[in-house]
Amino acid sequence: SRRERTPMIPASTFKVLDGATALQVLGPDYRFSTTFESVDDPADGKIRGDVYLVGDGDPLLTRDDLRGGAGAVARAGVRAVSGAIVADATIFSGPEVNPAWDPDDLQYGYAAGTSALSLDQGTVEFHLVPLAVGAPARIRTLPPSDMVRISGAVITAYSTLLAIRRDPGRNDFAFDGQVAAGAEQSFWRPVIALPRYAAGVARAMLRDRGIEVDGGIRTGVAPVAPYVLWRHRSPKLRDIVHEMMLESNNHFAEQLLRAVGATRGVGTEAAGALAERAV
Repeated sequence: SRRERTPMIPASTFKVLDGATALQVLGPDYRFSTTFESVDDPADGKIRGDVYLVGDGDPLLTRDDLRGGAGAVARAGVRAVSGAIVADATIFSGPEVNPAWDPDDLQYGYAAGTSALSLDQGTVEFHLVPLAVGAPARIRTLPPSDMVRISGAVITAYSTLLAIRRDPGRNDFAFDGQVAAGAEQSFWRPVIALPRYAAGVARAMLRDRGIEVDGGIRTGVAPVAPYVLWRHRSPKLRDIVHEMMLESNNHFAEQLLRAVGATRGVGTEAAGALAERAV
């Protein structure tokens, strides 16, 4: 050891405490759950009312998982939803974006927000396809979403020098600069209003499966719904903690902190900190 008695500002070493607390409080075999739920019986192919997308903090939930959920709803015979897609992420509360981050960090994936409904670790993928040198590259948003808007252009050149800036208060991204000709490239940037973003992506995926959704999207609290149309379970917590440690993954740590807090009745950073102190 070197300077082992010198106090220093804690950083990723706190993930050790975060992971240990989660394993003790939730248990190593714990799995997070994400569901599509309905109050109305979907047996006749139509759901009269809303479909609820309910999350409890899965840090590994991806757009492919959600796409599988849309497929499960379609395979169940659902063809129409008269209501909206309602995102319920209320098991967590408090600021989505940790105010301790330096504002300059917020453009990077390692500072993505925290939510009980968080897709792709709180980020959106921008896939750039370079064309001939001097021509604008194609920019694809993945997953496709009306919740994300892009402006500006990226020119195909001999090297990559790129800026992607998000409006602080919305998911509007401005592109500027150049991308190297040849190989396609992807860049991930954090999004905000994560539950609403997830609801918008879910609605688009259901429509891609031929399911008409008459209503819009919103956030809210799901009632006790008798019909679970789809349930996705995360890997076991022991594996999530392992991956968090291996990658020093900030998003996993923030999610686990609030999940531990939720066992005390409120999924906040402060409640999670109380649990950590107890451990």
